[in-house]
Amino acid sequence: RHPSSSLSFHFDCAIKSVDLDGCTITTEDGKRVSFDHIVAADGSRSAIRTCLADDKSTGLDVQFDQLPDSYRSLYMRNSLGDDGDDKDQDSNGKKKTGRPELETDRMHGWYVQSQNQVLLVPVKDDMSTGAYIFPNEKDPFVEMETADDVVKHFQSFSTKLGALIDPEEAGRLLTQSANTCWKARCNKLAVGGGKAVLIGDAAHAMSAALGLGCN
Repeated sequence: RHPSSSLSFHFDCAIKSVDLDGCTITTEDGKRVSFDHIVAADGSRSAIRTCLADDKSTGLDVQFDQLPDSYRSLYMRNSLGDDGDDKDQDSNGKKKTGRPELETDRMHGWYVQSQNQVLLVPVKDDMSTGAYIFPNEKDPFVEMETADDVVKHFQSFSTKLGALIDPEEAGRLLTQSANTCWKARCNKLAVGGGKAVLIGDAAHAMSAALGLGCN
């Protein structure tokens, strides 16, 4: 929709400051870039949001609240693999490559032992990503020693997930650190008379759904 001459791309240039009055952005390496409008879509740790909040004239106030839960990120296969029938096709004429276990057109969730949760969002036909969420200081994985322990834990509440989790992913769950859940809330989504707008995680981040398009 826009001619290439109207678009400029700048890579490897972290934002240092934003001047709404002068309509310029200054990068860490000293480059100054002019703008008409800013759309802050730079994620939960938004540098643009920080710059705008530091400028008291904008009236932007950001609150960060720690939630009572922590999480470990999780990747899950969507199917168990080829079912051996290469001639089988779906209603769209696409060859079936496996027995689908996790539908790819919706989010999935499980409650575990009444206080833990597993949330998964399909990101590819063969892969979902999400989080295993648990109360702070009650990480169930600290009591596990092997990848087989992790697989057995998933089997204990879902035979489907117990079959779908890859052994390498089960091992990775043991080596990663737990992440604290938190949320960021802004008292307004636009400042400077509409010159700057915050969207997505930059506007209202809430883990453990960062970067998934859920905020």
